[in-house]
Amino acid sequence: MSGSTILLTIIAGVCLLLYGLSLVQNGVTRAYGAQLKNFIAKNTKSRIRSFLSGLSVTTVVQSSTATSLIVSAFADKNMVTLSAALAVLLGADVGTTLIAQLLSLDLSFLMPLMIIVGAIGNRMFKTSTPTFICRAILGLGIMLMALRMILGASVPMSQSDVTREIFTSLDDEVFLAFLFSALLTWLSHSSLATILFVMTLASQGLLSLPVSLVFVIGAQVGGSIAPLILNIKSPHGGRYVTIGEFSMRLLGALLILPFIPAIATYFPHFLGELPARQVVNFHTLSSLGRAIVFLPFTPYFARTIKKLFYKPAIRDEDISEPRYLDEGALDTPAIALSCAARETLRLGDIVETMLKQSINAFDKDDLNVVQTIHDTEENVDKLYTHIKLYMTRISSKGLTKQEGQRAVEILTFATNLEHIGDILDRNICDLADKKIRRNVAFSTAGLKEIIDFHAQVCSNMKLAFNTFMTPTVRIAKKLIKNKTELRTLAEKTQEKHFKRLRDGKPETVQTSSIHIDLIRDLARINGHLTSVAFNILEENKNAAESHG
Repeated sequence: MSGSTILLTIIAGVCLLLYGLSLVQNGVTRAYGAQLKNFIAKNTKSRIRSFLSGLSVTTVVQSSTATSLIVSAFADKNMVTLSAALAVLLGADVGTTLIAQLLSLDLSFLMPLMIIVGAIGNRMFKTSTPTFICRAILGLGIMLMALRMILGASVPMSQSDVTREIFTSLDDEVFLAFLFSALLTWLSHSSLATILFVMTLASQGLLSLPVSLVFVIGAQVGGSIAPLILNIKSPHGGRYVTIGEFSMRLLGALLILPFIPAIATYFPHFLGELPARQVVNFHTLSSLGRAIVFLPFTPYFARTIKKLFYKPAIRDEDISEPRYLDEGALDTPAIALSCAARETLRLGDIVETMLKQSINAFDKDDLNVVQTIHDTEENVDKLYTHIKLYMTRISSKGLTKQEGQRAVEILTFATNLEHIGDILDRNICDLADKKIRRNVAFSTAGLKEIIDFHAQVCSNMKLAFNTFMTPTVRIAKKLIKNKTELRTLAEKTQEKHFKRLRDGKPETVQTSSIHIDLIRDLARINGHLTSVAFNILEENKNAAESHG
């Protein structure tokens, strides 16, 4: 084989390896994405459980980037502490090493069977869980075939004096090898692909053990760059998570890099007899060691990150522009749905701010609040349009039943938030404007009732956000219970208002229509929020009937 043919074969093998890996990730996330996301949400009560949940999910998905995106979304809404999120990602680091352990074994005898079963199954089933499972099996077969291609092309390379001299020169350029590996991993968006490539080169003697180990450390750091870039503009929660992940990997690299020569000289047999085993074993042991070092200190690490990387909100940011709708995630609907959910929660934050501001227009007769809500509503409409179009593109990918249900939940919740913005803009602001221009005031008792009612709706909005992000029956029932209690509160408020009317209180008479309409509109807002709970209970009922 000529040098150019060998090089092209290796490049083709790496491309095929990345394609196979994408099939595995796509198949698993589309088959079980919703369940894996809920699994993480339910298992972040302690650092150990968080670590194990990250390890479990990432072992299945084989994408620490996907795990990072999910955890970052939870952190943005304060649904998981930064300490627990970092523990999840430490587990995710270890989880990514396990498939490398599997692929380092001689599984070439399974390659034809995996490709045949995966390809036939992928054609036979249509948009269902078996389709995506077969797709993952096909991906594993393609990865094994790619490794065989790279291995076959690297044999003549290992016999070339020129090639050996090039790779040998890296022994004196440790920092360059580290940077090259980190850059390669960032560009490929896969630390696993880099590790497998290094494993293949090491098995042919092209890389010395010290350089191989440095490549592993570089790949681990490089794997945290993509999530960091994706979340750099996110609110504090998501940004802190990815900064923490990158910082832990970088600090771990700085701690272990000085000892690489000693490890390669005195402990090579501890890592295994064969070069390929040494690479993957070091990958697992270094990730596990990093977890052991940092896991006990994640609370302190979290506080340090918040102090060092706190960034005030940018006031002149165009809030109508989407922040999380990642175009690159559309090929993996489970991740794309997480992106859409995060953007919808951001839309919710904007609408929540409008709702909280609205009471000042009545309490303090502030016309500036009315104008601010009018202006913000235009941005809400634009952002909602972005979400709606993004959801349309996700739906065109052919979703599983669970993904389809989640897509409906996201779009429905976003639509309800947009309706709430309309109510605030067209109804509540008009009522405030009318009250201010008429120069009338609520009675002391009436204003207190309105403020209390408004506060309860704001509280229910927080609960609705939690229900949307973690769609469990328990939280959904609590939200519906709160709606019943709010209806009762509205009736009591109305009775008290009519009593003041009968008593002839001047303020009550002057503001009666505004008072009644305001309570009605706030109740309508609460109704839109509660709809997310009814959807969840309906889905749970249908699931129970199908299993019964």
